[in-house]
Amino acid sequence: MIYYSVTGYDNNGKTYNLGTFDNLDNAIKRQINALADRIYKAVHIAKVIKEKA
Repeated sequence: MIYYSVTGYDNNGKTYNLGTFDNLDNAIKRQINALADRIYKAVHIAKVIKEKA
């Protein structure tokens, strides 16, 4: 059986494991969700900075 290990990055560039999947579709979905979460957080931070400026 093939397993797919999904790796993410924190704000300091350090890697961490997002999970191991036996299904490629689920591994891809997890990676996309992690990326979307990082984008959401970055946009939220940008909005807060803009409001305080």
